[in-house]
Amino acid sequence: LDSTLRLARHVLVGLVGCAARVSPRRTTLRRTTMSTASTRLLPPLLLLGGSTHRAVGFGFGVVVRGLLLFVSPLAIARLSVPRAAAAFSFPPSGRGGGGGHPRSSSSSPPRSYIPVGNERPPSGVLGAPFLFPPTPSPPSGRSFLFLPSSSSSSTAVAVAMSTEAGDDDAPSSSSPLPIDDDDDDDDNNGNHRDDDRDDHRDDDDPYSYLEEVESSKSLEFARRMNAECLESLGDPTAAATGTTTTTTYDRVLAVLESDDRIPHVRKYGNDERGEEVLFNFWKDGKNPKGLWRRTTMSSYKTSAPKWTTVLDLDDLASVEGTSWVWKGSTPLPRARDPESDGGRRVTRTLLSLSRGGADATIRREFDLRRGEFVPPEEGGFVVPEAKTRASYKSRDVLFVGSDFGPDSVTDSGYPRQVREWTRGTALKDAPVVFQGEKSDVSVGSYIDDQRSRGGPIYEVRYRSMTFYASRHFVRTVEYEHLLAPDDPARMTMGTGMGTTMAGEHPGEFAEVDVQPDADIDFVGKWMFVALRSDWTPRPDGKTYKSGSLLYVDASTFLSEGKESSEYGVLFEPSECGRTAYQTYTLTKNYLILSVKDNVKSKLLFYKFSDDDEEDDDDDGREGGGRPVL
Repeated sequence: LDSTLRLARHVLVGLVGCAARVSPRRTTLRRTTMSTASTRLLPPLLLLGGSTHRAVGFGFGVVVRGLLLFVSPLAIARLSVPRAAAAFSFPPSGRGGGGGHPRSSSSSPPRSYIPVGNERPPSGVLGAPFLFPPTPSPPSGRSFLFLPSSSSSSTAVAVAMSTEAGDDDAPSSSSPLPIDDDDDDDDNNGNHRDDDRDDHRDDDDPYSYLEEVESSKSLEFARRMNAECLESLGDPTAAATGTTTTTTYDRVLAVLESDDRIPHVRKYGNDERGEEVLFNFWKDGKNPKGLWRRTTMSSYKTSAPKWTTVLDLDDLASVEGTSWVWKGSTPLPRARDPESDGGRRVTRTLLSLSRGGADATIRREFDLRRGEFVPPEEGGFVVPEAKTRASYKSRDVLFVGSDFGPDSVTDSGYPRQVREWTRGTALKDAPVVFQGEKSDVSVGSYIDDQRSRGGPIYEVRYRSMTFYASRHFVRTVEYEHLLAPDDPARMTMGTGMGTTMAGEHPGEFAEVDVQPDADIDFVGKWMFVALRSDWTPRPDGKTYKSGSLLYVDASTFLSEGKESSEYGVLFEPSECGRTAYQTYTLTKNYLILSVKDNVKSKLLFYKFSDDDEEDDDDDGREGGGRPVL
């Protein structure tokens, strides 16, 4: 009996190919990456080794396993094991090109898939069919969950359901299904987004009607899939009716509505008494749509902060008859607001609200001093529902990218144009100041005011050609250049880099000459460059590694070019690949770099030296010197 049980155990290990582990307590998603040849061969070879284990002896069984797994890619790389494992190739890194799924001629990356019930994956989709019993072709009308896959080499991904309690390798997402980080090429419905848009769209796709998200047919599809899901998995709210003993729904809801949650806040300057003001958006059982509220720093530090409601979304939805969903706030920067009481108070903000949680939003200007929306008849900014991008250029001028007609949006439905909208004028009459291509993902513009850190005001325009490739265009301006053309304050100005003459328009934009997949940002007089690939700015100079964070004098770089600039390194990944840059944060006195070191978080603190001297007494704001660790 003992020998039989051991043999059965090794047979099972061979069948699952180390891609799934089973425990009865918790279901999570596990993804295992293996080489193509090994993925095809692992289950039968482990099965053979497992069978040998008891038949010949422990030592010989281990040797056979190791030997077979070592020589398998060379000996029988073309072995086909149809229900054993997924063995499909990824395309090379980058977009388009060959090397796609062997069953598909499309250049779109393949997708991983988790079947519903016993369904098999459709043709052209990465999957793990060996985990499910064979069935006929999938019944019509059933749904599939696609998971984005990416790799720079030929690999295969085996996706399995793991039900092991306390699995440290489980995804960190609080909701393991579906998974969408919004950085991949799949939208929130699991539909693949190809940057080449319609070039690779299958005209015979039976689900192409889902492109019209709010059509009656699409909504009916969603209702039908929801019904099938509830029928297959059960209604999570059924515990309230006594039809099941499951309490998961009630436990999760109690956590989400608990008053013990930490209220995350954002600072909005100071109030009329000079106290720091903190804003928070809060949902609970009494306020399912949420409260936008404020408190002071001194009150927030207590065990029971006193909150003042600024906007009640439940009341607003009831009064206006619209199921509003909170999408965020874009405040008017104090440094560009002449009514900010000397740069202390935030007086206006743009609120983003969506109908029922849709991607498209309505932007409405809100007066924080009066606690109400600014009526359009009083010059309040209101941008109609669309996938809008809007930010303050100055108190009375907005950068707006929205849907003004077919030529104003990209193929992805995001803004293609940037308009400058002056308060008191019609939005449709706002002039177009920047425009991208229809094939771009999106286009935008913003102001990066670095005067408080010893730098200038940067006006930035960008084109996002893909989700990971952009072009940036920058110039420096004076504050008066940000005002409305007829503003009385727009008078004689001092000259700055990019300014032709005092009182005239600023100079032309300069394209930032970095590779498209690099990210840029400005801190004081410096431009930061975050690399996604190796970069050699000088033909005969140093090559900076992918994953590095560099800094360079912005004025020199924009006016004289990358070859004439000197570069500093804030972070460079280690040779062993155990360190990685994540992000940075600016405080009053420090630049704080967040990195990962062997999967552990580490914070690196920098100060800006005065005139390039390493001065420990420098407060980090004056001089704009180099960042010193």
